Amino acid sequence: MESQYAPTGIDPEAVAKLGELVRAHPNSLEAWVALSNAYISENVMYSPEQKCLCSPPIDHPLGYAKAIVVAREIARRWPDHYRSWWVLSYNLFWYANAVRGAGYWRDVPESNKRRFNDLMALGDDCLFEAIRLHPYKRFALR
Repeated sequence: MESQYAPTGIDPEAVAKLGELVRAHPNSLEAWVALSNAYISENVMYSPEQKCLCSPPIDHPLGYAKAIVVAREIARRWPDHYRSWWVLSYNLFWYANAVRGAGYWRDVPESNKRRFNDLMALGDDCLFEAIRLHPYKRFALR
């Protein structure tokens, strides 16, 4: 896949505008989540050989790394809000997949396998916290 914002996959104009919004409204969870999403949800990704639009990208780890930094700040500011932990888990899962790559597991380098497993485990912990905090959970975690 190729990005209209190669090589990072990040839309700098959207990030700049959302950064201004966060600075203007630092206590708005929605503004922070939108900024995190701007780093990982490029709307126009396309595969030239397939002539199709695809979203979100999985080949731009820089965007995911920045999204994780924003999500960590969200969790620090709103530690008792389920969405804080959900956003962090989502970003960690996507970053883990970027680290792993798209090849067969047997072809993934050992260092990437270890990083993938560590990132997925951390993402799981964050997701369990999101479920625990969700006001409408349908089951209790043990």
